[in-house]
Amino acid sequence: MSEWKLAATREARHLMAQSRHDRRDAHDVRRRVTEVREKALRAALARHPRSVAASIERLLRDEDDPNGLLREMLGTVAQRAPRLVDEDTLPALKLLAQANRVGSVGDWKPSGKSRERLFRSLAEHLLALYPMPPFVWSAFFATEDAPALVAVVVHLAAGGSLYQAVKSGLMPVPLTRAMCHELLFRGGEPRFLDAVRRVQVKAAGGDARLFRAWIATRAGRRLHARADEEFWQTVIGWLSANPMLPSAEVGPLVDYIEHRHAESPAFAIKGRSVLAMLRAMREWHGRLAADTAASPYLFPASGFEPMDIDWSRGEDGGPRRTEIWHVREILDRKTLADEGRAMRHCVLSYAPRIQSGESSIWTLTLEDGTGHWRRLTVEVRPSTRRVLQARGPMNRMPEPRELMALDAWTSRNGLRSYGLA
Repeated sequence: MSEWKLAATREARHLMAQSRHDRRDAHDVRRRVTEVREKALRAALARHPRSVAASIERLLRDEDDPNGLLREMLGTVAQRAPRLVDEDTLPALKLLAQANRVGSVGDWKPSGKSRERLFRSLAEHLLALYPMPPFVWSAFFATEDAPALVAVVVHLAAGGSLYQAVKSGLMPVPLTRAMCHELLFRGGEPRFLDAVRRVQVKAAGGDARLFRAWIATRAGRRLHARADEEFWQTVIGWLSANPMLPSAEVGPLVDYIEHRHAESPAFAIKGRSVLAMLRAMREWHGRLAADTAASPYLFPASGFEPMDIDWSRGEDGGPRRTEIWHVREILDRKTLADEGRAMRHCVLSYAPRIQSGESSIWTLTLEDGTGHWRRLTVEVRPSTRRVLQARGPMNRMPEPRELMALDAWTSRNGLRSYGLA
């Protein structure tokens, strides 16, 4: 056989072996995702009491329900759509019970199979006089911002105008009439506030890349008072006018702008150059690091458990491939500074919130055959047992394998994830 035929045969065998390897990897990923989801489901089911009545009593144990409206709703919902009665949906059901209704819960006929669709059918039956875009009902699940956003949704469901809600101050985001129309008739995002941010970025001339970077920031994820929303709208305009700014710099830069705005409400972004702001941001990082070195202290532990996940596996006739994921809580300022420096983001600015117990920061690392690598920085809100964000180096979004490891850890600790991917 000629030399070139031998080379071609070897190359074909190599490609076939690589294809088999890729298929095995894909199958392994699917299997592990299934295992993680099944484990989470079993854990969730194990937390539920056997009887519906006991479940309702447990959910209402620490809830204020003076008029019995929530208890009445839970009783009906438990009979007709029991999957809606759990810890995740209780805050949304409580807001629904407190809203001004146009329909009776006793007349509700469930529609749909998923939890989201069932909740939407309940909300539409109780509140809506007119058809509503499906994404607006996600406002009931917006954690801290839910009460303010739900007030807007209730206003819309009763036939009110979104633009009028903006003018009256009920909706703090300064939307124009055209932006209101764009929001309600196009939507485009599964979460209400994300849809609002998309409209703001688009109206300012920003692109999809800026939108993704903006909703990954703390300022973009939260609903603010009207004056602060007006300030952040000027920041969106400034970012849109500087499209050459790398996406990875948006998060750290917005953290710095938030610091300056909190320090001085008179701070304005208009007229400032990108280079000057980046230079000031890096100087601020340096001061944060210096403060850390000068006054090291420990953070209070959240009480959640760390975890090691060994997904190492052996190849057919080959060496064992090491893949061990570690999830650890950051419990001192020096380690927090090291995390921010290595991952190139502003997690060090979270120190006051960690010290107060408002947030808990965790690091997800991967140990493989080449070393031990930082992969994600994770923020948890202990009071709500919710993962608020997870970001990789330079604020990139989590990759599938990282999300699998993170899911395994959140399942073990009974945590809920929000908007990670």
